Amino acid sequence: MTPAGPGLLAAGALGVLLLWSVGARRRIRRSRLAACDAFPALERILSAQHRWIGDWCSTFRAGTRPAPACDAWIRRLAASARQASLALRRLRRDPLDAAAMAGLGQARQTLRAVLLGGAVHVAATGQPFAPPRAWPPAEWVKLVHQEAPLAAQFNGHVAAYNAAVSQFPALLLAAVLRHRKARAMAVLDP
Repeated sequence: MTPAGPGLLAAGALGVLLLWSVGARRRIRRSRLAACDAFPALERILSAQHRWIGDWCSTFRAGTRPAPACDAWIRRLAASARQASLALRRLRRDPLDAAAMAGLGQARQTLRAVLLGGAVHVAATGQPFAPPRAWPPAEWVKLVHQEAPLAAQFNGHVAAYNAAVSQFPALLLAAVLRHRKARAMAVLDP
């Protein structure tokens, strides 16, 4: 080998490494942007769910004088919806923030538990909390069913992003660029 041979070899290796890192960075960025672009549609449905619950609670409490147990349940339901809205607002800043997604998941689990708690009371006592229509109301079920395909789309993009930041050797680049694995949206039953 000539004296210039090792230098050419090193320059070639450095060039390949540079091209690879540019391609890996673009892949990570593309998958991150795709997930972030899919989030606003999902956020609108989740916000509509939280607003609907808040409006329903306000309307029900304003229109009747509920029994103390019913009133307490409605207050818990409204508070749970507000908490879920706050968690969603935090996630809006960065839809791939795993801690914020975990917070939203916990708030939505609490909201679901409070919703089911009202249904359990109705079943156990025969005293309806809700107006004489079926619970859960059809409007609520419709909003929940609209969530599922949007969450599936978002979760698909999150899976692609997670694959981009966790495959070797791209995970080294992701660590340098501070890209961490994201958390998928948990879809709740109505």
